[in-house]
Parts: sequence; C-alpha cells; structure tokens
Amino acid sequence: MDTREEAAALTAKMTLDEKVKLLTGKDFWRLNGVERLGLASVMVTDGPHGLRKQISRSDHLGLAESVPSTCFPTACGAACSFDGELIYKMGEALGEECRKEEVAAILGPGVNIKRSPICGRNFEYLSEDPLLSGRLAAALIRGIQSRGVGTSLKHFAGNNQEKRRMTTDSVIDERALREIYLKAFEIAVKQGKPWTVMSAYNKLNGTYCGENPVLLTDILRKDWGFEGMVISDWGALSKGLESFAAGLDLEMPGTGNGYEEQVKRAVQEKRFSIEKLDEAVERITALILKAEEGKKVPFTCDMKAHLDLAARIVEESAVLLKNDEIAPGNPMLPGRAEEQIAVIGAFAKHPRYQGAGSSKINPVALDCAWDAFLEAGCKAEYAPGYSLEDDLIRPELLTEAESAAAGKDRVYIFAGLPDAYESEGFDRENMLLPAAHVELIKRVSAVNSNTGVVLLAGSPVDLSWEAEVKAILLACLPGCQGGRGIVNLLLGKANPSGKLAETFPLHERDVPCAAPSGQIYPCEGKIVQYRESIYVGYRYYNTAKKQIRYPFGYGLSYSSFEYSNIALDKTTLRDGDTLRVSCGVKNTGNRPGKETVQLYISQENPAIYKSEAELKDFIKLSLEAGESKTAEFLLTHEAFQYYSAKKQKWAVENGVYEIRIASSSRKTELAATISLEYAEAEQEDYRASLPGYYNLEQEIPFSEQSFLAVYGRPLPEETPVRPYTIDSTIQEINGVFLGRLIGRVVDKNIAGFAQGDKSLELLTRKMMQDIPLKQLAFSGVPMRMIEGIVHLLNGHPVKALGKFLRKRGGKS
Repeated sequence: MDTREEAAALTAKMTLDEKVKLLTGKDFWRLNGVERLGLASVMVTDGPHGLRKQISRSDHLGLAESVPSTCFPTACGAACSFDGELIYKMGEALGEECRKEEVAAILGPGVNIKRSPICGRNFEYLSEDPLLSGRLAAALIRGIQSRGVGTSLKHFAGNNQEKRRMTTDSVIDERALREIYLKAFEIAVKQGKPWTVMSAYNKLNGTYCGENPVLLTDILRKDWGFEGMVISDWGALSKGLESFAAGLDLEMPGTGNGYEEQVKRAVQEKRFSIEKLDEAVERITALILKAEEGKKVPFTCDMKAHLDLAARIVEESAVLLKNDEIAPGNPMLPGRAEEQIAVIGAFAKHPRYQGAGSSKINPVALDCAWDAFLEAGCKAEYAPGYSLEDDLIRPELLTEAESAAAGKDRVYIFAGLPDAYESEGFDRENMLLPAAHVELIKRVSAVNSNTGVVLLAGSPVDLSWEAEVKAILLACLPGCQGGRGIVNLLLGKANPSGKLAETFPLHERDVPCAAPSGQIYPCEGKIVQYRESIYVGYRYYNTAKKQIRYPFGYGLSYSSFEYSNIALDKTTLRDGDTLRVSCGVKNTGNRPGKETVQLYISQENPAIYKSEAELKDFIKLSLEAGESKTAEFLLTHEAFQYYSAKKQKWAVENGVYEIRIASSSRKTELAATISLEYAEAEQEDYRASLPGYYNLEQEIPFSEQSFLAVYGRPLPEETPVRPYTIDSTIQEINGVFLGRLIGRVVDKNIAGFAQGDKSLELLTRKMMQDIPLKQLAFSGVPMRMIEGIVHLLNGHPVKALGKFLRKRGGKS
C-alpha cells in the first residue's frame, strides 16, 4: 500500500471531529495527529538556509531563541553559484539537521521573483529570473527530501514586496503571471515535487492567495499536477471557509480561532461534501505518513562537514565585480598572505552574515574574516571604521582607519547593509549604503589606492563610489562560515566563480516598477499594479538599453575563458523536434577555475512584444588550467514559448531565433540562428494598441492606460480603510481612539521585548505597523475577541459584546 492509499484508508476510519481537527495546527509549529489511529503529531520549522527550530517561545519573525544549526549562505548568495549540484548538497545537509532535530518539514525554499532591489526580503529569494530560481529551488527541494524530510515551496504567489505584504493586492496580467511570477513555482513543483506549497499573505488580482481557487486548484493541481499539501502562511486566513473551498488544506498555526468548527458545521449543513473534506484530510495525513516513513531513511549529521560545505558555497557563489591592476600584470586580487595588509570595517570582526526575520538562524559556529586572515598567517592591522550601533560618521574611527591603511600593501574594507536596513516585514527606502560606510571607503581609498571592498548585503546597493577602489567582491550574506570562505577568495586559495543572479542597476529609480513608469515601489496604496508586465530585471534593462552597473549573469574570475565552435544539430525546428546546442570552453588562465556557460534565446522581429533575450539554460564547467570542455544543451519547444493571454495557453511564434552562448546577459560569446516552422503557431501583434511595450526607450513606457489594456479587465478596487476588518493594520486603526490605544500597547510590548536593543526595536517597530489585527491571535487573543475589537473600532458596542460572549467556534 503506497502513502496515498494508506492515507485514504486512515481517513476512512476517522470521525468527523478527528478530520476537522487535522485542518489546523496543534500549536505554532506542530500539526495535529490522531492518536487513536497511531497518526503522530509532527513538527515543521522555518528555513530555508538553515534550521530554525525554536526552543521555548514561538514567533514567525525570528525573534525567539532557536536551536544551534548551520547557517548556510542565504538564497541571494547561493543562487549566484548557478550550481544545482552544489545546492542539492546544501539541501542534503539541511535535511540531515532536520532529521537530527526530529523536524518533519522545513519551510522553504522561497522563489518569489526579485521585482525590485529594495524589497526587504530579497536576501531570502533566489533571482530575478524564473528559470534560475525554479531550477535551483528544485535542486534544494530534492536534496532536503532525499533525507526523508519535507519542504514547503513559498510564497505562492505574487509576494514581491514586504511593505503591507499581508494586505496588498498584486495586480498582474496573465502573461506576466505565467511567464515570470508563476514559472519558478511551476519548475520547482514539476522538477522538485515538494511535499507542500505555502500560500502567500497577499491578494492576487483581487483575491487573497489563500482563498484563490484559480491559484490553488486550477493552476497548482490541475495544470501542474501537484499532489501534495497546501499550507497557509502563518496567520494568513481571513475567511476560513473560502480558503477551504479554494483548495487550502492546512491552516497554520493553531490559534484556536474556530476554523475547524466552521468547516465541520459547513459539512453537516451540506455546504461542503464529505468528499471535499476527505481530500484535504488525506493530503495532511499523507504528509504525516511521509514524515514517519522518512525516519527510515539512513542519515548521518556531520556538523563539521556542514560547516565546511557552507564555506565552499561562499567560495563558489561570491561574485568578483571588479578587479583592476595595482601595477602592470598585478591585479588587486588575489592578495598574498605574506603582505602587510589592513582589514577595515566592523563587519570583518562582526559579520552581517544573514537576514532578519523568520529565516534568522542561531549558528552552531560563527567565524569572521579577521580571524581567518590571522589563521592564514597574514600580517594585518584592524580598524572598525564605523559603529555598529548607529549610522553616524565618526571622525575618530575614520582617522584610525586612515592610519591603519597608510603604507600597507593592500587594504580590504568590509562594508554593506546592517540588519536594520533589510529584513522580512519592511522594504528598504533606497539602494544606498550607510553614509558611514561610503565615507570610510572614500577616505581609506584616498590614503591607499590599493583598496578592495568586500560587500555584505542581501540585494543590490548603490555603487556610485566604485571608481574609488580597485576591486569589489560581492559576498552577499555568506552564512556562518563566510569569514574563511571570503578570505580564501581574497588570498587566492579559491577562485571566484559566482555570477550575478540579479542585475545591479545604477539607481532604484531605474528599476522598471519605479518612476517614471507611473509607480513608486512600494506604492502607497494596497493595489500594486505590475505595469511593467514581463519586463522584470534584465528583461527590462537589456530591452530598454538601459545603462546599468553590472548585468545579470556577470562575474569575473582569476582565470580567463575562451569560447569556440557553437554547433546546432538543426537549422529548422518543427513540431516534436528537439534542438541540441554545443560549444567549446577553454580555461586560458594559469589556475583551475569554473565558468557558467549561459544560453539565451532572442527572436528577430517578433510580432508579440518580448524581451530582447531570455535565459533558457545554463551549465557550470570546472576546468583545470589549459583544459577544454564541451558545454551541451538540449532545448525543446518550451524554450521558445510565450504565454498567450488571448488564447489562454502556451504558444509559439514562427520566425528566426538567435541562440546565444554568453558569459552574462550582456556579453554574447557565440551565436547561431534557427528557424521555427511549427504547424500550430500564433502571431499576435499589439503594436497599435500597446506601443509602450514594444518601445521601452520612451520616457514612460508603462502608463496606466497601457497596463489596463494588457491586464484585459477592470482593476480591483482600492479597499477603503473603513469600516475596519480583521485585515486592518495597526497603522490603519490609528484613526480612532481605541486604535491608538492598541497601537500604544503594541509599542510598549515591542520596547519591552527588545530589552534595550535599539536595532531590534526599530526593526520590529517597522514590521508591526503593517501587521493586520488577525495576527494578534499569535499573542493568544481569541479570534472572536479580535472580531469584537473590530466592532468596537467601528462603533458597534452591542455587536462587540455578542462576539465577546460567543463560544469558541461559533458563527461570525
């Protein structure tokens, strides 16, 4: 009997009460079981770049203590490896640590597309490109699940900003939704087969994701064939019965809000069939059975090996952005251990190695670059350069740094974004580094021109100071073993091979979802128009011929590589054909290195609007000095498809296409053409009605009028602030006395929780302003009480009293 059959057999033996009890969590992290039938209660925990199993108090913001575990590089860095095999190994290690801590499933990976570099949670996501995101997510999923532990692919879908993330409405046209924002999920579901998918907090095209049957049933299950369990993000439910009807299986966490009683009553009253309930119960039961079966999978949990792997991922994902010569034939990097060096910047001793929020890991061991330099035998002098307590420019620290840098052979500055600048729960205000970091870079490089910068940040930053320094190494957020990984790269013990998984624009105003396209990110209202449609990241910058700082797919090496001999096995592609593409790559440097060979496809003069080129495949080659290898790719018709919103299906347009072999999205090394001659092809031309989507170089290509035509239906209406609902935020209820009182109570609790930690207090305060009232259930406030408070806020004391006196699980 397989798991699904066993789950069905167990479900058939359950009482109605036992069934509905399974629909919601037992507590913050545990699922309910059915003890009578031997069905255990199992635990899920946060991830995705490490295990965050909380010890006592529970929260979803990374505030309470958790068990020690390996903190791997966050997704923003790991994605720059472009290496599925390496990410699979990371998944294996995560799975082993879950098994050690008896965790059934880890909540990750996250594949939300990086629509803007100032999204506060970008460090937890992989890329601006759906193909790269989907493939690496699938690799991580397979690695984790190979150890008998489940995953939860998140946040499904359109969760691309943190500001008001629980109440915004992502308005996305059908083509952009399918090609960009759902594609990574589709790839990960089909290739990785995650045990669960987590629905997002936000609305999508007018409907909360957790209440959206098109998303949870039509697309996820019917189109993609997903057979696992759909779980809510923590506290996301607004209308429980609508979520159940849409295809949500499990509400988390268990807050005692009466959801199971509502479903029970709906089944008894024949509003839902018992078969509908059984489907959800069977999927939850199957997850528990898989977790129990997973305990039989042999495993070892070698924490030292995991730490070594974490350091290796840093070495293979850090991106060398710049490496000028300090003398003829002598580049700034790599340096040598015997040189006199200065190590500047507090991050060298106290690294920014991970993001803040629900993914915050308690590392089993934490190194730093300063210790790694000393262990390598370097003759080094250290100066902090800036304070970690605030962003103030401190003259005395700058003077100390200048003194340390003067006369040294090389200077390494560690700079980046502090925790308070980027986190789950809020977005950045701009792309700027702290002024103290920028001033340090300028002052030190003026004293010693042999200066390089190590950047520690979870997403692109303003690099207008780059001309001041000789080298820039982007380490992203490198995890708990970033110190030795970074120093191994700086001293040449490892060779950089990372490639940018997202574009570095010059300024946040250059991003397609920002002004002057008619919007500001994040926009002030709850309705978020994705006016740029398919033009996200490099798809926009390259098509619009926009000047940028560094392109997607870019990264330098201490080696050099030569491309040659592109070959296509066909000149014409017809129905049912596949296309084999190959080329030669040679390491022409004097040391071993790795090169990511990228394949892009560009159509000549398409009728439908398209980006200038799109990534369709990639492979990372490891080459000894002087060694040559062949990169091989196999393409199917899917590589040439676009989504036809008009026909509601994937389509192909016949014509001439260029196959590009590239070292970045803006550097084509080799190219060849192929003709498509499909019997069933489409030709959709919207030049007359949508000129802005064909000519991206005009000042405002994405007007609201054009977007309305692309969207093809009326826009969802902005929800008024009043009357208040359980989805109203702490900030929104400030308009009435009771709301202000609640705000003060929340504020006082934040101050008490932070216990004098100003950075934590600021971070939490930013998050809490956009928390909806329903999230108070996490603090133990019953949902009926929250509903009563809402009535009081709206001036209805009698209705409020009814809620306060209502028994748990009664009708709303």
